[in-house]
Parts: sequence; structure tokens; C-alpha cells
Amino acid sequence: LIDNRMKGYVQNFRDLLTKDFELEQEIRSTNERFDVISMQLMNLMVKISEEAEKKLKVKFLEINENRRELNRIFLISTAISITILLMILALLARKIIYPVRTIADVMKEVENKNISSRFDYNGNKNDEIVQLGLAFNDMLDTIQTNNEQLLSYQNKLEGKILELASREKELEYHREKLEITVQDRTADLTVANT
Repeated sequence: LIDNRMKGYVQNFRDLLTKDFELEQEIRSTNERFDVISMQLMNLMVKISEEAEKKLKVKFLEINENRRELNRIFLISTAISITILLMILALLARKIIYPVRTIADVMKEVENKNISSRFDYNGNKNDEIVQLGLAFNDMLDTIQTNNEQLLSYQNKLEGKILELASREKELEYHREKLEITVQDRTADLTVANT
């Protein structure tokens, strides 16, 4: 009985050892497959990492190139903007500032008694500021013509005043002569009546 029991234990032990050995073989096989799969995964991860690194470098180079291109575009657009701004300022200066400054210079000349000063600007005759300058010239022409007429009238008036003064002196002379003549005649009449 003990022998049968021992045999049963031994058989069970053998079965367990066989199962254990099979399990160990299976675990080793699984470990080997796991190691192979791990190596494959590692290699795959390395490849993915290298590919990602390559793509990242390419993208980084593209970004740098795009940044350089944007900087170049920014510089070109800035240069164009500055050029356009300078052109606008030059146009404003030619259309507004120079004519206004010229009109102001003419006004200063007129203020300093130089009525012959005129607005001289070769611009578009339809431009409002040029029209203002030309109207100012017309006004100065009218003022100069009126001044010349006034001076002519003044000269004529002064001539007539001098003529009247001369006639008045002549009249005074004749009046004094007439008084002397009247006094002489009155004296003669008084003597003749006495």
C-alpha cells in the first residue's frame, strides 16, 4: 500500500516535473519569442525614432528656410513701404507743401511792401492750391493796378493842388495889386474931391 502510494506520489511528481519542464520550456520559448519581439520592437522603435528625427530635421530646415523667406519678404515689403511712403511724401510736398510755402513767401514779400512779388508755380492749373496762388496773383494784380491808378490820381491831384496854389499865389498877387490900385484911386478921388 505504501508502495502504491509512493508510486502514485512518484508518478504525480513525475507528471508535475514533466508539466514543470514543459512549462519551463514554454516559458523559455515565450521568453525567447518575447526577446525576439522586444528586439524587433526595439529595432522598430529605433527606426521610427531615426525616421522621426530625420523628419524633424527636415521640418526644422523647412521652418528655418520659411523664416528666412519671411524675413526676406518682410525686408522687401518694408523697403517697398518706405519707398511708397517717400513717394507719397514727395507728392504731398509737390502738391501741397511747396505751393503753400511759395504762397507764404509771396505774402511775406507783399508784407515787406514788395507788391510786384507773384506766386510762380508750374503745377496743375486745376489743383486747388495752385488756383489759390493764381487767385492771389490776380488779387495782387488788381491791387497793383488800383495802386497805380491811385498814384496817378494822387499825382494829378498834387499837380492840381500845385496849380491851385500857384493860381492862389497869382490871385493873391493880383488882389494885393488891386488893393494898391484901389487905394491909389481912392486917394486920387479923395484928393480930387477936396
